[in-house]
Amino acid sequence: MNLFLAADRVVVGETTLPLDPPLDAAEFQAEWDLLAAVANPERTVDPAGYQRAVETVDAAWLRSFGRRLFDRVFVGPLADAWHEGSDPLILTVHEPPGDSSDTLRLTDLPWELLHDGTSWAARTRGVVRNAAGAGRLPSAQPGGGRLNILAVLASPLIIERMPDVDGNLVEAEPDDPRQPHVLDIEREADLFRGLHGRPIPADINLRLHVSPEDLDFALGDADVLHFVGHGTVGMLLLESRHGTGRTVDTDWLRERFARRRLQFAVFQSCLTGRRAGVVSGVALTLVEAGVPVVLAMMQSVSVDAARVFFSRLYEELGRGAPVDQAVTGGRRAVADEPAVAPWEWATPVLFACVDALSQAVRWPYDVAAKGAGRAMVITLPGPPIDPLMTRPEHFVGRRRELVKVARGIDPQDGARVTLLHGEGGMGKTAIAFEAAHRWAGWFDQVVYLSARDVVPPPEVATHLAGVSRTELDHRELPGDARAADTPARETRLSEAGEVEFIHALARKIGIQTRGDEAPAQILAATLNVLGDARRRLLVLDNLETLTDSPMLLDLLDHLPRYARCLATSRHGLAVDTHTVEVRGMTPRDALLLIAGYAGEKPVGLTRRRAGELYQKTGGHPMTMRLVVAQVSSSARTWDAALDDLRNARGDVFQYVFARSLQAAGEDGRWLLGLCALFAPFARREVLLAASGWGDARFGATLARLRDLALIELHSGAAFGHIVRQPDQGYTLKPGSGSDLIGLQELARAQAGALLRGAPADDVDACRGRGIEALLPVAEFYNQLQMHQWPAFDADWLNLLAALESLSQRPEAKPLLIARYVSALSQPLRLRYVAGQEKWLQAGLVGARLAGERRLEANVLKAIGDVQNFRDERDAALKSYNEALGLYRQVGDKLGEANVLQAIGDVQNFRKEMDAALKSYNEALGLYRQVGDKLGEANIFLAVGRIALAAGDEQNGIQRLEHATGLFEVIGDQSGSANVRIVLGRYAASKGNYQAAIDYMQPAADFGKRIGHPLGDELQKEIDV
Repeated sequence: MNLFLAADRVVVGETTLPLDPPLDAAEFQAEWDLLAAVANPERTVDPAGYQRAVETVDAAWLRSFGRRLFDRVFVGPLADAWHEGSDPLILTVHEPPGDSSDTLRLTDLPWELLHDGTSWAARTRGVVRNAAGAGRLPSAQPGGGRLNILAVLASPLIIERMPDVDGNLVEAEPDDPRQPHVLDIEREADLFRGLHGRPIPADINLRLHVSPEDLDFALGDADVLHFVGHGTVGMLLLESRHGTGRTVDTDWLRERFARRRLQFAVFQSCLTGRRAGVVSGVALTLVEAGVPVVLAMMQSVSVDAARVFFSRLYEELGRGAPVDQAVTGGRRAVADEPAVAPWEWATPVLFACVDALSQAVRWPYDVAAKGAGRAMVITLPGPPIDPLMTRPEHFVGRRRELVKVARGIDPQDGARVTLLHGEGGMGKTAIAFEAAHRWAGWFDQVVYLSARDVVPPPEVATHLAGVSRTELDHRELPGDARAADTPARETRLSEAGEVEFIHALARKIGIQTRGDEAPAQILAATLNVLGDARRRLLVLDNLETLTDSPMLLDLLDHLPRYARCLATSRHGLAVDTHTVEVRGMTPRDALLLIAGYAGEKPVGLTRRRAGELYQKTGGHPMTMRLVVAQVSSSARTWDAALDDLRNARGDVFQYVFARSLQAAGEDGRWLLGLCALFAPFARREVLLAASGWGDARFGATLARLRDLALIELHSGAAFGHIVRQPDQGYTLKPGSGSDLIGLQELARAQAGALLRGAPADDVDACRGRGIEALLPVAEFYNQLQMHQWPAFDADWLNLLAALESLSQRPEAKPLLIARYVSALSQPLRLRYVAGQEKWLQAGLVGARLAGERRLEANVLKAIGDVQNFRDERDAALKSYNEALGLYRQVGDKLGEANVLQAIGDVQNFRKEMDAALKSYNEALGLYRQVGDKLGEANIFLAVGRIALAAGDEQNGIQRLEHATGLFEVIGDQSGSANVRIVLGRYAASKGNYQAAIDYMQPAADFGKRIGHPLGDELQKEIDV
């Protein structure tokens, strides 16, 4: 039904019926105000009015409102005509020309709520707002039946300048209520990521944090635009490079969208469907510019509603449905979603050049019916992010700080070193992580390293003992026992700790260190790698104990042009830095943070309570979090918690933390102390074993600590629970949501204090159980040779601590130390750390004491591997030959083959080719006997390289191709890449550069895909 509506009449076809009295939008002002209030909570200025709206607007109220709208328009015979038909409603609303009034207009009314007494028009037949003949017909269908969907998201951190009361532009404060709400862009983007692989023939190009320039460029060949962000009447809010707000108005939109191939535009942003006065609004501007169909929002739309609506919309389009039918399907899906507010299905508004509805963004039915395509989500390439850099779940605010960080780390014109400086618990690390995630696309590599997590464990414990100003007494809190305001005790790292930090950084950027290099040598190598053309961001966390380290200062002072460092520290650095001070949160952001924590449970938070909490804590994030957790966990009431804050003296954080320790109970304090045994995280299964408790007791205590915000839980695909399968070795079970358990630095300091006060025998027993439970982690990495697995760094320090503990008394648990050394042979070879010779020898002693000759052979081979890596060839051969004899004694043919290959590698390095080939051939025969195709492939790779080096091209290439076939059979992409590198470099040496590129490009692509430094090195070699 095509219906023309004016204030004084309604027209359907040849029938014109007068409206008496004339229709006035003001008739529905009261309903409109309630709906606008409940649908736009972020714009609320009248909390009481908002509460009334929440209590009033329900499904029955909406039905009544929709029926009033219907009865006012469908007068006389029109109601019967409507009930007799089945076509969608094509609604044209006429406004008087030149009307510049800002009062409620007919076009503002929610016609999508029309209810005919039986059903909602928009959810059964559909409602389309006719764009009065504007727009155009689609010029062409997408090639191949696939659409190019451009999904752009923007949410600026801050609008830097706003008009004051006199209309003058002045610097705006982050707390200004006119500042836009910062959307969780990653969460919003999950809507599109969730479409990947669905039966929708489309390429979805996902672009985050877009600027006007980004949008203008990306629109090029898009068939569909989907914008997520902030909008208002006649404007969209995009971002600058550094995250500040940039608005585009109807003139910009009209110019940039004219003469595009765009068929359909979607605006998932507030008020983009509305107009005001002479401003036509975003949706109508695009139709006027030639976009035939536009979907916009009359009110705010929630994340849940958007997810449901657009998933169904794109699925319907993928099945070949016209746009209006797809929108109707989306509305029904939202209406069926119990977690979504009852009015949200009516929020989207469809504007169209009506003749285009049956043609725009419609796939041919035969293509869709054959399942000819599935959605592919395409994102701009970016570097992998360390899984330890977990974005905080409740990150809010810090708008100005983030913008300052962005300007500092900008590779175009930023500073070499940007320092986040502030006291503990202020959220410096959270800001650094948020910035690194948000602007990762500027860089080729993002490197994360925490000084607290790489230095030797004894020094960490000493340092953490000085982080807290006093060790807390959680049992009694008389006034004179509260934390005194005394200076913090700081402990500077030893030179060995500083050297280990630089070595760890070198390993992070792909440098293999032996461990005996002079500090100046490893520093020079690090600066040399950082000086290549790759843009790198170094996120160096917790630098307090390194702030006067000559090596660190030398590194930062000489960072090359393309490198940027984002550091966090409680102290300043004696180099030029772009310093961002991190102080207490602003009142508005603090209230949002408090509400975020409290929102997880109904805790009776009021504005008065939140305001007092902010005042008493000075906006200290960690302290506010602990207080809210005390209340939400039912440990304390709001009145009791606030009374405590009123009476607290000295360091408020220390006082609040002591209350949390009290609430944790005896089990909670003990488990919290055990967390200090593991750094930076404890695996759940390891901590469970260390406690010696049953699952129920452990789970209840862990939940208590989590509810009190005393621990942090981390999970992810890289973590998970390592379990042993019968006859299948170890496997990684998907994460349970709490795979890793960590502590914020201030909490770790107090956990260490708790542990130091416990009986030493009890602590040793727990440590021993934890070490035994950690062994499967070591064997899992050894099984997969996955020391570069993203989660490895989260386990590495704990594994080293286990080795250190066991090596002190190898006779106590000889079998265990031997198994550890055997399992960690590869990472110990490639990640040299001080003390490993002692660990290796302890493992050898343990194997001999246990009488395990096979294990003794494994340890001897591990020792030989380390010696070989350190260029100690004679010592390596001695160790290998001892291992070889033991393997032959116990009849371990696979072990014998592995050590023969290692001997061949040493002989090959020494250019003893006949001896090397003899060792390789012996190993090959053994590998074939035991059916080890990986070993066989590695032998063919080695002998193929020898043949090429000797000028025997035919045999060399034949052996290398055989190695490639074996690697492909077992799915070893690394092995295949290594063969390609050898063949490519050989082709280049012969002047056959195209063949070299054909060989090496897949290897370079693989290296870059897994984040291996060799990927970029190969790419540079190819490009040259």
